[in-house]
Amino acid sequence: MTERAGDTEREWHATHYCILQTIELGMTPQQIVLLWLANAQKMGSLIDASRQSPFARGAIANRVIDVIRPRMKGEPKPVIQDAITQAPAGG
Repeated sequence: MTERAGDTEREWHATHYCILQTIELGMTPQQIVLLWLANAQKMGSLIDASRQSPFARGAIANRVIDVIRPRMKGEPKPVIQDAITQAPAGG
């Protein structure tokens, strides 16, 4: 059986995505925001970045939640929610 070029490329992208997800889950909320800002700077401005990534605020929020919830497993929900709200500010 021969391997098609598209399959190899898809596998590479899937692996790359998994690696990035692992790295991002290890980042602090502040690092997640700083990464987005660094990528936004490469696009020229925050306005250009938001046009390229209109759901960026939601994506950042989801990443922060994904980082905090597992670290606070077993804590009361209000405590977790406070941590999520304060995280990007370094609280």
